[in-house]
Amino acid sequence: MDSRISGHTGLLALIGSPVGHSGSPAMYNYSFERLGLDYVYVAFDIKVEEVADAIAAMRTFKMRGCNAVSYTHLRAHET
Repeated sequence: MDSRISGHTGLLALIGSPVGHSGSPAMYNYSFERLGLDYVYVAFDIKVEEVADAIAAMRTFKMRGCNAVSYTHLRAHET
C-alpha cells in the first residue's frame, strides 16, 4: 500500500467495464505524486446496471469525482 495514502487522501475513480486495461490510474497517480497532491485514482469495473449503486457509494464515501468510460455509463444514473 502506498505510504502517502491517509485518511485525508481524496479518492477519484474511473468507472466502466472493462477498465482493467486502462493506463489512467498510473498516469493520474504519477501526476498527483509529482505535483504533491493528496489524491489517489483507481479503476472500478462497474457494469451499466450497477451505475446507480456506484454513484450512491461515491457520495457516501465523499469521493472527489469519477470519469465514466462510456456515455452509457455517464447517463445511466439519470434513469
